[in-house]
Order: sequence, then C-alpha cells, then structure tokens
Amino acid sequence: MYPTSEIQDLKSNIENPKSAIRNPQSEIPSAPALSPHDHFGRANWLLIGAGIVLLVVGFVVLALADERAANLAGRLSPFLILGAYGLIFAGLILRAPK
Repeated sequence: MYPTSEIQDLKSNIENPKSAIRNPQSEIPSAPALSPHDHFGRANWLLIGAGIVLLVVGFVVLALADERAANLAGRLSPFLILGAYGLIFAGLILRAPK
C-alpha cells in the first residue's frame, strides 16, 4: 500500500522526533527586499497627488450643492469624486517604467 521508503521515514520520525521537525525558514526562498521607490515612480506619485487634490475639490463642490442636487454643483461633484478615486487607483496600480 505505502512505499517502503515512506514507512521507514515515518518509523525514523517516531523514533527520533527531533529529526522530523523541519526548519520552515530553510524551505521558503527569501524574496528580494523592495522599497516603496521600486514600485512607485514620479508618475505614480503625481497621479495619487492629483487624485487627492481632485477628491478635496469634489467634496468642496459637493458642499455647495443644494438639498435636491439640482444645481450644477450637485450634478458635477459625483463625477469629480469618482474621477479622483480613479486617479488614485491608477496611481496605485500602474507600474513605474524602469
């Protein structure tokens, strides 16, 4: 049913339990250390910054909307806010050219 080598390994692990304990650090290859500057370039930071500025502008415009959002501010502010989130998302996702 089981191969003989597996049975022998199990028997040796039962007889000497310390040999059965594996060092998990030796099995996992180490990943290269990445700094935030490796992923984010100047374009990423500009997109994120523009998104934050546009988000603030969108909420200021939203504060100018009337209660029924019938004026221009009420109709424009959702698009400004969604566009700002889109810019921030693009800044986080896009890779910097190497």
